[in-house]
Amino acid sequence: MSRNEHLSEPDIDEIRGRLEQTRHLRLMLDLLEETLPGQYASDGLLAELWALREKFAAAELTELCKTGQREYLVIRPLPPAAPEPLAAKAAEAIKVLDDLGLAIRLA
Repeated sequence: MSRNEHLSEPDIDEIRGRLEQTRHLRLMLDLLEETLPGQYASDGLLAELWALREKFAAAELTELCKTGQREYLVIRPLPPAAPEPLAAKAAEAIKVLDDLGLAIRLA
């Protein structure tokens, strides 16, 4: 028996469907943050954008909990402005999970 034979596959379509709306909002927020002209980037605005990102993450978590796939680990995407050490550590951790056959890509 291989290491993944005892694991049931998640219903990818169900998960995608539940996350589609917040995914689009998060992508728009990413684009806004990446292309925001410097003269508009105040601490207050950046804090509000971060608060929106947190609300999207909370909404996604709520939807994921409704799918019944609680035995799966879901990793939130990093914001474009994530510090390089964090991004590098996250990438390495995900690579380890992928190498072990424990990562399932939804895209």
